[in-house]
Amino acid sequence: MYSALTGLLDGNPFTENGQLRVPDSLNDILEVLKEALKLLTAFQVHPDISLQLCAYLFFFINASLFNILMERGSVAGFYQWSRGVQIRANLDLLMDWVQNIGLGDLASEFFQKLSAAVNLLATPKETLLQASWASLRTEFAALKPAQLHHMLREYSAGRPCPSGWSPSAEDCEHAVRTADILESFDNHPPLILPSSTFHLELGKPIVEPALFEQLSYLQDFIGRLPHIKSQTETYAEEQVSKGTSLDSPSVTSPAHQVSSSRPSPEADSDLSSPAEPGQAQGSHGDLTSCEAVLAQKLKSLQLQNTLPGAAHTSYHKSLALDPSCLLTPPNTPQGMELAELEADLREGIRQLKKGN
Repeated sequence: MYSALTGLLDGNPFTENGQLRVPDSLNDILEVLKEALKLLTAFQVHPDISLQLCAYLFFFINASLFNILMERGSVAGFYQWSRGVQIRANLDLLMDWVQNIGLGDLASEFFQKLSAAVNLLATPKETLLQASWASLRTEFAALKPAQLHHMLREYSAGRPCPSGWSPSAEDCEHAVRTADILESFDNHPPLILPSSTFHLELGKPIVEPALFEQLSYLQDFIGRLPHIKSQTETYAEEQVSKGTSLDSPSVTSPAHQVSSSRPSPEADSDLSSPAEPGQAQGSHGDLTSCEAVLAQKLKSLQLQNTLPGAAHTSYHKSLALDPSCLLTPPNTPQGMELAELEADLREGIRQLKKGN
């Protein structure tokens, strides 16, 4: 749409004989509007939504063409009466077509800004030169002071402006605001969702056979589509297969469980590692035997301490066994007795190994 809009400003609607016709450039705009209406009708868009979409199209056409007209006006000689008459004729042809489809009032509401600017250009130069700022503000009220001042200044580019075109005291400040020259697209008409008069009432039973035909066709089409596994499904199946292979011993038959519970010769040969259960039991037995020998030695030492002997010997024995004088437990063997105990333990362990 935007690329075709400039045709309304450039197209010549007059033939050589002075007859009015629709130029090709304007026809491009009409084709876009016709196609939009065709789509709204074909897809049975709600009438309220269709009306709001048309309103937005008119708003877009008005704002875009007006901004282009303001920008081109900065070029010396663009604002001329002949060009204004040409643009006015093209705009009238567009409005005639819109009136024929029943949207004339809606288009007139949104084309006020563009229509006022075009009417200003189409006004004879002699009439403009005699007009005052106050009269122009009244006649072209749709234009902001900055927009009117911009058009009058560029209309007489290279020549001094008539004194009557000077902005009034109350408009003087607003007339020099260049930010107000172009139209903003932010104040577009709102899109309000309707709440009634739908073609398909969700609260009522469906009686349209065409809808069932479309749903049946869609169902058959989906059923004929090849099923392509997604990466997520493939990954999930791989995880399930891995989990089944890891848990396979728990789901095997009872006969397999019985046979697997019996150790095979190969398994017996592999049980020679340090972590072998049988060897762990043997080591536990050796440890028990060593503890028994150690307990026996400690008892012997205690008996020796209780035997009568020399006074000095008993004193040293009692001192050695006094818990307050020891950093180790009182029953811990000391000196030569510890060496004898270690030798006996080694001998006991050697004998156990020979027995095994």
